[in-house]
Amino acid sequence: FVAAAGQTQILFEPAVQRAEAAAVLPIQGVAGFGTYEAGAAAMLAPAGVAPAVSLPAAFVMHLVVVVSAVAAGLWAWATARPR
Repeated sequence: FVAAAGQTQILFEPAVQRAEAAAVLPIQGVAGFGTYEAGAAAMLAPAGVAPAVSLPAAFVMHLVVVVSAVAAGLWAWATARPR
């Protein structure tokens, strides 16, 4: 994000915060896809990052979040002790 925007400040953290905030909106797509990416793109647009760069990056970022959550859930289920 930083190289694409030509900025010296880090833009990744605010973009993630905006994406997470957008993910709690009452209107969403399946698994939050769409609103999450739009939130990240909206945060990066004023910095001059083109949607052609920010949307795919936000999509990958969202995939990492979803896959890691599913993997953690599967690990917890697989290692749970029966009562």
